[in-house]
Amino acid sequence: MKMSARAALSVLLVLLAAASISILGSCGSSSSPTTYTYAATSSVGDFIQWTLDSTAGTFNVTWNVTDSSNNVTNTFTLSGTCGAPDPTYDYRQCTVTTTSDSTSVQVGAVYDVLEVPGVAVFAHPETTAGRGNGTGNDEIHVGFTLDANACSNVTSYAGDYVMTHVAPVSNPNETERVGVYTLTSSFLSIMNTGSSGNVLHAGFHVEQNGGPFRMVYGLGDDNGNNNGTFNGESPFTMSCSGGILKLVGPQMTEPGVITSSGLFMFDGPQTFGGIVAAKTSVMATIDDLANSSVVIVWQNRNLVGSCSSSGGCTDLLKVTFGAKDSTGKVPATFSSLRGNTIPSINFRAASDPNAGTRFTSVNSGYTNNSVMAANYPEPANIPGLFYSDETSSGQETPTMLIVAKINGKLLVFGGNSTLGTGSGPNATMCAASTTAPSPTGDQSLKNLVCEPESGNFIGFQP
Repeated sequence: MKMSARAALSVLLVLLAAASISILGSCGSSSSPTTYTYAATSSVGDFIQWTLDSTAGTFNVTWNVTDSSNNVTNTFTLSGTCGAPDPTYDYRQCTVTTTSDSTSVQVGAVYDVLEVPGVAVFAHPETTAGRGNGTGNDEIHVGFTLDANACSNVTSYAGDYVMTHVAPVSNPNETERVGVYTLTSSFLSIMNTGSSGNVLHAGFHVEQNGGPFRMVYGLGDDNGNNNGTFNGESPFTMSCSGGILKLVGPQMTEPGVITSSGLFMFDGPQTFGGIVAAKTSVMATIDDLANSSVVIVWQNRNLVGSCSSSGGCTDLLKVTFGAKDSTGKVPATFSSLRGNTIPSINFRAASDPNAGTRFTSVNSGYTNNSVMAANYPEPANIPGLFYSDETSSGQETPTMLIVAKINGKLLVFGGNSTLGTGSGPNATMCAASTTAPSPTGDQSLKNLVCEPESGNFIGFQP
């Protein structure tokens, strides 16, 4: 998330609007709506609204460019047409036919758009014309359905949520990989009153110091020192208009959305990207992951802003999960839209006893300083949390996943951490090069496995 204050709220706009589970279940019926508006965040912190009409094959975009304090510095609009879904990767290519700011996005720009109707959307500029005359950022947009009536029902969204980043961030203070936070009814009730309330939050990052990786409390170091929040609490005031929440804290302002299906998102300013989350009640199990398939959007953080070729630094991956084996692992195999070669990876639930001490060796900063420790004494207690378990202790470079299940459909959010200090093949490969990979080939594995936060992704089950 953002620094500690942002982490405290951990939020990315794109997940939270008000898409009911019944909408997802009714897609395709004659009475189903075909037009949805999604509030989204981007990998550089911009706030965007996408409106898609799947019947007419059209789209409209309102794009707010924000600075490091989340102040809007430019607003422009786009519109255009969309083609048919790709049979393998389920995305549509949408072409800009009108733009109010050709310096930001040109006519003819093409976006890859992946939509779960009434639930979530992903968009990415396929061509450089969508990146500020060919020189701007290769931005991922991730968003959830926007409900203009959500503000009147916001207290019903109280509960515990599991969070992660879904877009690469460049701020070095944003080290959290996964975490949990609580939005209480009393906090949500301060809406539009001008009162201040506390967001309760705990986040964890991955460490490996020559031995097995472990999860460490993201708001404190190994000595228990706290770096900006008090007992896992951060004060915010809150307002809501048109379904968009606005959280104002001591360090920054964050817009966001909440959905009745249990999804939530808040948008950070530049360099912070966004946070997405799902309610603990809708988190998936390892059995849900087994024998399923999803399409994930993956972006290499290290190349954001320097993508000159068509397709940029972003790939669409079809991930097929196999059956769970006798030890609790589920294998995942990949096919790539860009032709990248990615070996299979095995995933295991963090709560699995076979995970060992990776998710139990938290530092004293968590147990001593976090109010969340009572309900989630260890990272292993976080529901819907999975990791790649490839080799013996000390050799892992884990990919972390959180997985929600909404009306039988999986939503997968995740990312990687750089752990090149152990021995073994991953450490050797990670240490071999720090340069950008070739567009295709085995070197792409370095991006997926080794680069800091480079493997961040969001996945939808078509």
